[in-house]
Amino acid sequence: MNQENLGLTADQVSKLQAISMKFQKLKEVEKNRIHLIHMEGMQLLMQKDVNVSVLKKDIDRVLQHKKNIMTARIEMLSDAHKVLTDQQFAKVKKLLQQMMMGGNDHPISPPPVKH
Repeated sequence: MNQENLGLTADQVSKLQAISMKFQKLKEVEKNRIHLIHMEGMQLLMQKDVNVSVLKKDIDRVLQHKKNIMTARIEMLSDAHKVLTDQQFAKVKKLLQQMMMGGNDHPISPPPVKH
């Protein structure tokens, strides 16, 4: 989805970039926090007497950070939709539906599935 395809104005592009940047910054911070929790957990696991209750709390902390990312992604998309005109949103919606149906002939491929 590019500026020409959707007919975005310079103002819309600027707003969408700001929305995306805000999300990317938050995502990076949250991922760093998750990484630190994992590192702390690894140190705890190297002890002879592992404190399982602390590690369980770490799991809850990790899940909260992941939830923050997911919530921010939803907010980013909602904010981006508000920047688009009805016609632009219809094009985006059509492209997203094609992605979800597995249409590989589209320039936007679906995100990889992590197992």
